[in-house]
This record gives sequence, structure tokens and C-alpha cells, in this order.
Amino acid sequence: MIETLAAQPTSACPSTPTSGGLGIQLDRAKSVLQVTGQFEFSDGTANGQPASTATLASGGTSAFPDIANGFSAQFIGDPCDLSRVLIMAPYTDQQATVDQGLAAVNILFAAIIPVDVQLPLLTWLATDYSAVTVGGQKQNTIKNMQFTLSRSQTEMTLEIVPAK
Repeated sequence: MIETLAAQPTSACPSTPTSGGLGIQLDRAKSVLQVTGQFEFSDGTANGQPASTATLASGGTSAFPDIANGFSAQFIGDPCDLSRVLIMAPYTDQQATVDQGLAAVNILFAAIIPVDVQLPLLTWLATDYSAVTVGGQKQNTIKNMQFTLSRSQTEMTLEIVPAK
């Protein structure tokens, strides 16, 4: 699989992201996530901006059956320097949805979040993911990224935007 990844065309994006975004390149995220066999993408728009939505592919639905229907991650903004990532995972009081939601998010983060942000982010999520009450939210800022975790009756949402 890695050989296939290396053979793909190089990015049309500059090596240094523009300021104001998250520093995440869409084509890099897609390449890594598609290689796992757990995600598939569809392109479109969100609020007038380019967007690509990742959902669980067959490999992902078998690995995460309790969140398979409803898990998605939207990558929004300039494909060379995304301005927003919105991850939605089904959530119930069943421990399986908590465990699978965190596991799927961890895979996404391995592909899109800089290494120096991953450890504090994963530590925060491990503590706060199941602690958010219905209608509540928790926020954390790490380096140039602001993370907002919110919960409805049936869904956990994690929004990533540039820190102000």
C-alpha cells in the first residue's frame, strides 16, 4: 500500500501553508486515510467553500460497526490549507460508541494533525470525550488549533478551527 501512495502525483500545494489556516493539506490527508482502507471521500461544498467529506468505507464499517452509520469528517476550505475540520460520530451511553468514536478519531488525527499536537490532543480527548454532557461542550487550544467538542443526544461533534 505504501508503494502505491508514493507513486501518486505530488501535491499542487506550496510546501509552506499560507497563514490563517490549520496547516492541513487535503490531498495529503486523503492519501493517508484512503491507504488505510477505512475511509472514502466525496467532494462538494459547505457554506460556499470547497469541502471533502470522509465516511467509513467497508473496512471502516467492519472495524467500527457501532458508529458506522453517521460517522463523517468534513475537510473544509482551501485544499492547500484547510480552515475547518468537522468530525461527527454517533454517540450513545454504550461504551462501544465511545471507544469506537475515539478510535476512528485517532486514525484521522494520525493523518491530519501535526505530531507535536497529537499527544496533548489525544490526552485531552481521552479525558473529556465521554465527560461532555448532552448540550454541553469543552474547548482546548493547542498551538495554532482550537478544538471544540460538543454533544447532542445522539452525536458527538469535534470542530477544529484556527486558534484566534
